[in-house]
Formats: sequence, structure tokens, C-alpha cells
Amino acid sequence: MNNICNIKNVAIGEGKPKICVSVTGADDLEMLNQLDKILLHKDSDFVDVIEFRADFYRDINDSSKLNSLLGKFLSKLSKKVFLFTIRSSMEGGENNTLSYEDITRINLSVITNKLADMVDVEMFSGEELVKNQIEAARANGIKIIMSNHDFDKTPDKEEIVKRLTNMQLLGADIAKIAVMPQKTEDVFSLLQATMEMKDKETKTPLVTISMGKLGNISRVLGEVTGSAMTFAALEGGSAPGQMPISKVGEMLKVIDECYN
Repeated sequence: MNNICNIKNVAIGEGKPKICVSVTGADDLEMLNQLDKILLHKDSDFVDVIEFRADFYRDINDSSKLNSLLGKFLSKLSKKVFLFTIRSSMEGGENNTLSYEDITRINLSVITNKLADMVDVEMFSGEELVKNQIEAARANGIKIIMSNHDFDKTPDKEEIVKRLTNMQLLGADIAKIAVMPQKTEDVFSLLQATMEMKDKETKTPLVTISMGKLGNISRVLGEVTGSAMTFAALEGGSAPGQMPISKVGEMLKVIDECYN
């Protein structure tokens, strides 16, 4: 049984996978408009986590503007988990000018100012940089979701298990991997790796995703396989294969009824 990561009133790792929706605006107005659309959507009750994809935000290097906007998000998200993410260009991010050192600097500012409930840290951004962010998060009561994304291929099952295990050893509160399948067997490799980790009684909740249309089944089977969170879209999406909130919410509900 996976441990549970409790944030606000959301127990990530317990019951149905929690649904995360990303906001990807270029400026304050777009970001806040997207957030309001999610919160006012008829299916907003399905949404547990809001992800602020800062690599889309054009003023990411203006700490005053960024901090002010994050404060506005926090004030609107008293019940939903607020996840701050800067996806590097190496792992599919929008901003190709940011180094891992830049991303770490911004993440540390968000952590020390307590401007999010959870911060994404890429496992392969550098051991010392990862360690610094983990230590700061521990000191400030912020949770870390450690991640790895491969938009080209799916590593074999053993490699997926190894990466998720290493994330736990590095101190992640949640371990996440998202990979791109080239064939159906790749999807099953991801699902099998997730179940193997689940059977090992992992130390942290897992988030595992097989991207694209071929991998869609992985986004809704988490309660069975052991993936604690999935990503859905209001409009478009921040990664290939994300399905609408309503569809994901209803499918998770049906699987929960069947599984329990």
C-alpha cells in the first residue's frame, strides 16, 4: 500500500486517483482567466490539484510579478492543492532559455516564500540542485513531486522501476514518471512497473503516465495499478493525450465503483 501525501483536505494516494488540471497562460490575465474557468466549470468538483505551469509564463524571471500572481492563485485555492511547475525544455517545457540553475533559483523562491503547496522537481536536473530543493521544502512544509518525462520513448519496466525508486531515495513526497509509448507493449510496461512498485509497498504515492492517445488507458487505471494522480484538460492540455475533466472524472468514478 502506498503511503499517503496529505495536502489540505486532499489525500493523494488514497481512494481514486486525484485529478490535476494545468494552467498555461502567457501572462497574468490568461493565467487567472484559465484558473477561473476551471473553478467555475460544471465539473470543477472533480478537480483536486491545480498546476501552475510557469514555463509558459512570459514574466517568469520577474520575481515580483510572479510572486504576486502566485499569491492570487493561493487565495483562490483554499481547498484545492496548488502545484508549481517549471518544466525544463529537456523534458518538454515551453521556455528553452531557462537552465536548471535558473529553475532551481525560482523554485527555491517559491518554496521559501511558501507560495505553493507542492513544487515539481525534475530528478535529472542535478543531484546537488535536487538536494537543495528537497532540504528547503522540508524546512518550509512544502511537498515535492519529483518527476521525469520522456516524450520520445518508453524505457523498459526495470528502468521505470529504478527511476521511481531513486526518486523515493532522493526524498520525494510523490514520485512521477511520464513516458511516450511507441506500441501497445510500452503501455503495459508502464502499467506493470507501476504495479510492481505498488506491490513493494512503496514509500511515496506514485504518478505514472503513458502519454498520447495510445497511453490514455494509463490515465484512468490508477486505482487498480497504483498511480495516485492523473492529469486532465479543460481546453487543450499541457501534455499529449490529456482528456477532458468530465470524461476522466466519470471514468474514475465507474472504475472506483467496480473496484470497490
